[in-house]
Amino acid sequence: MKAIPKFNKEYALYKGEELLFIGTIKEIAEKFNVQQSTIKYYFTNAYKRKLYKRKVKNARELVALD
Repeated sequence: MKAIPKFNKEYALYKGEELLFIGTIKEIAEKFNVQQSTIKYYFTNAYKRKLYKRKVKNARELVALD
């Protein structure tokens, strides 16, 4: 099971292969005018399973930066 995203940690938001933004969950949410819970959802296994079942290739994906 993955850890719950932390607010002070940095993430990269991608759409397909294109990098959209790098920042904290709060910064990304403000940039794209969505709730923080929406950005966190992009990091969940449930979201990844949904994309896999639908065979979506150009979806948004959140990646944790070390």
